[in-house]
Amino acid sequence: MRVFHVLIQNDAFNPNMPQGSVMLPFQFHPRGFYSFLMMVGGMCLATPLMAVDFKGHFFDVSDREQVRQFYNTVYRSSDGVLANWTGSIESCDAGRVSEAYEAATLRRINWYRAFAGVPSTIVLDETYSRKAQETALLLSANNTLTHFPTSDMRCYSAAGDEGAQKSNLTYGQAGAGSVKNQFEDYGSSNKSVGHRRWLLYPFTQKMGVGNVVPESPNPRIGAVWVLDPPNLASWGAPRPETREAFVAWPPPGFIPYPLVYPRWSFTYPNADFSDAQVTLFRNGEAHPLMLEPYEVGAGENTLVWIPSPYKDGDRWQSVAEDEQYEVIIDGVRIAGALQTFNYSVTIFDPLYSAQGVFSESMLPQGPEQLYRDDEVAFSIFGLHFTDGYEWSVQTILESEARYDAEVDDDLEILRSEGYSGYVSGIEALEGERSYHLAHPVPREQLLVLPQTFLVNLDSHIAFQSYLGWASNGQVASFEVSDNGGLSWTPLWEQAGVGNPQGQVVRQIRLSLGDYENQTLQMRFRYRFNDGSYFPQVSASVGWRLDSIELENLDELDLLMNIQTNDSVLSNLDLQSFEIFWLQVRSRVFKDHFTEWGPGKRFELLADFRDDPKDDEQAPRKKRKGLPVWLFHITP
Repeated sequence: MRVFHVLIQNDAFNPNMPQGSVMLPFQFHPRGFYSFLMMVGGMCLATPLMAVDFKGHFFDVSDREQVRQFYNTVYRSSDGVLANWTGSIESCDAGRVSEAYEAATLRRINWYRAFAGVPSTIVLDETYSRKAQETALLLSANNTLTHFPTSDMRCYSAAGDEGAQKSNLTYGQAGAGSVKNQFEDYGSSNKSVGHRRWLLYPFTQKMGVGNVVPESPNPRIGAVWVLDPPNLASWGAPRPETREAFVAWPPPGFIPYPLVYPRWSFTYPNADFSDAQVTLFRNGEAHPLMLEPYEVGAGENTLVWIPSPYKDGDRWQSVAEDEQYEVIIDGVRIAGALQTFNYSVTIFDPLYSAQGVFSESMLPQGPEQLYRDDEVAFSIFGLHFTDGYEWSVQTILESEARYDAEVDDDLEILRSEGYSGYVSGIEALEGERSYHLAHPVPREQLLVLPQTFLVNLDSHIAFQSYLGWASNGQVASFEVSDNGGLSWTPLWEQAGVGNPQGQVVRQIRLSLGDYENQTLQMRFRYRFNDGSYFPQVSASVGWRLDSIELENLDELDLLMNIQTNDSVLSNLDLQSFEIFWLQVRSRVFKDHFTEWGPGKRFELLADFRDDPKDDEQAPRKKRKGLPVWLFHITP
């Protein structure tokens, strides 16, 4: 049997490219070389789950909300996990990564398989993983990517050699990021999407993963051992059942746009696609495409095409409204007979439920005022695929937060090593000290406010900002999240202009009123987009911040979290006469949680219905800017 391997390469990277320099030296950052940390509500640490309950034999891609949650919870839980690699390039020690990092890599593999409709019960074989780890070391040590290493290479081993021949390989990414990279299969040598075909091969039961995450200048390497010989079709094993007779990417049904790649593929076992043609309709109108050359040899036979106007290496653009593509494939020869296949794909933005379905289903229903002796129950409609619910009861407090860096505070400065996060003395924007974000490496740097805020119509944030030496690829921004850190929206941003001559300290004041009666998390983010960047960490380079003031915001203080198996919450044990905030989230796909749903205010008035009114409540509510209730519950 001849095994066909496809190299995955980063066309934009040239290891011999010189590092340019100007008055303050730039560093060139090739596309894809660094794996950026995705922040979800601060630091995202994935739960080390080895499997996920998909509520059935295959995942149901026909349910838009279930797909949305499956992506937002399970897929994204594999991002941002710390590798903690224990090896060394210098001593040729392959080391290991953390169990959580390895589990996140496996979870990403099974996620793609479940979504594509092939058996998603892959387990890691320790022998495969050990050899794949040696492969990752060998390739990183030699700053190269090859399926056929030579014995004169640094850190060469027979195990690493075998792993290189039997694994999907990624240069510049490791872990779950390398799985995504392999699945995307961009690059001129990947026109037949060989990596994707092996990752989705229905026969496979065991894989191995090897990941090396060294410090620069050696690259990250991700290796996924995909050839599991006892399960190959050529060994006479029966083909496992798949959701559809074919395997397509994107598959028929709903799919989030970040997982749509320029190369679309359609796989059918033992099919002959030599004369096949693809017709594509977008929202009912004919849509142009380009067929890729047909090649056999990797996994099962597959036809590949690229819809216009995309080209190899592009990122699929976000969609304002759901977009439906109808796929018609003619001229597929199977067992000597010609067949036609027809299916539809709907691309959507996973941040938004269809017509507010999620918000409507997760909004608590119940009284706005209650007494301690009431037999009260709050309820939600809930999600039909949930495993349970978590209810959060929080008290609403006045907030007078101000941060000026003069003293240590509870702001989280999430930064790379190499600088303190502060500047002092004459470099401070005000007083003796200011916050400082820089790019010693081109990864996002964050200043995160720890509170969750409840927004009023007249809520504002104000701060001082100065962006010094920064390229136009280095961008300072203030961002908010209204879904618990699942996604972030920039409300203000400023890109660098190179030499900061003429720049002044900016006094920024932003209204938050558009988020009235919603909860917000807030952060300052100094990100790197692409191109060149300033790597210095002196006070004149990067972004300085000071005098952060929050105006007319309420702060939420967690009182209790309660988990239930059904969609009703009863018997609340509240000890104080206050106004509270109630939110709910669902537990889905075994041990993953959705974002929090919309909140509801309610007030505990007194112990008993016939207790005298507390005259202090009215001024308290007025002082907090909270609404006066229009009615009272009567006996």
